[in-house]
Amino acid sequence: MRILLVDDDPEILCLVTQFLTLSTHHDVLPAASAQEALEAISKAREPFDCLLADIQMPTVDGIALVEMVRETPGYRHTPIIMLTAMQDKAHLDRAFFSGASDYVAKPFEFPELQKRLQQAQKLAVEKTRASLAVPVAGDFRDMGSEPMGMALSDAITLPAVAASLDYTEFENYIRQLLRRQLASIATIAVKVDKVDRVYAASTTETFRTMLGDAATAIGDVLLSGGGAMSYRGNGIFLCLPEKERKMRRKALQTKLNQRFTASFAPAGCSAPKLVVGDPVPLGRRSDAQALDTLADAIESVETHALDGSDIFEVHGRLMKQQRFNDEQRRLEKRAFKSLLNDSLAPPADDAWTRRLFRRARPEPGT
Repeated sequence: MRILLVDDDPEILCLVTQFLTLSTHHDVLPAASAQEALEAISKAREPFDCLLADIQMPTVDGIALVEMVRETPGYRHTPIIMLTAMQDKAHLDRAFFSGASDYVAKPFEFPELQKRLQQAQKLAVEKTRASLAVPVAGDFRDMGSEPMGMALSDAITLPAVAASLDYTEFENYIRQLLRRQLASIATIAVKVDKVDRVYAASTTETFRTMLGDAATAIGDVLLSGGGAMSYRGNGIFLCLPEKERKMRRKALQTKLNQRFTASFAPAGCSAPKLVVGDPVPLGRRSDAQALDTLADAIESVETHALDGSDIFEVHGRLMKQQRFNDEQRRLEKRAFKSLLNDSLAPPADDAWTRRLFRRARPEPGT
């Protein structure tokens, strides 16, 4: 990969550049400041494949740099890994919510950095592939011929929601919380009830708008004291409230639906119901066990969604539980890979996956 390394410490620049160049054969360009980094980005014939950036730098810090890079054409899906001595949660939150993909605390071991780069490379491929996906058979509305621009299972990005993270970054964020031993934090899942019906009756635009309104309501009610969320697909949001919710689950669900109904945008349409699951504490778990926590949170909200259905709907929805079982297997697979410490061989470069699908053909509006 072509990596832009940004750090105002000349020793760090030298050591990391030597390691990545000699040991992992990446092409590394060092920059001693955010200004130098932005200049290198503007002069580059093609976008860099990955950025490694310190946070504490003079004039423009690393988090502000991340925000500027994300606004630069060609860098929407570029992995950005923070390399920093700042280990407090405030900096962790600022970095992820500004667009960082991962976070490595100094001092770090070089094998750990190499593993994170491999993960970043896989992440960039996954996001680019998702952004280029075309509607598949079955993703058409019931009436007419307009295809849906997204599958129901897609874990889409909600950039307008301040507390929202892309799903893979959300998992990285959880890992960082575990390393900081923030055991009191719990995961809560929220689901759009009868989401398959809502999806079938929607256009891509109205479905995305509904998800955005739901995410805004979730942020206002569940994350009013801080925290993060991510949309997982299939109508499910996963939330990490920073403060414990004193309200009982049903009272919290009622309050959330009142907020959602009040802000629901489409005129002449009633808002679907949001179902709230039970909180599942992260505890002092391993990375693999943390992913199991997400599966437990999803199981809880699916169970409550079934409990609220009438007897005729329950049979049909039980027949669709394969979708949830697939989600369980996905999380179990990711947990197993995490348990093995990502010992799989790094992906073949293949001319950096054909320059990352020719830079996603290119981005809209560029």
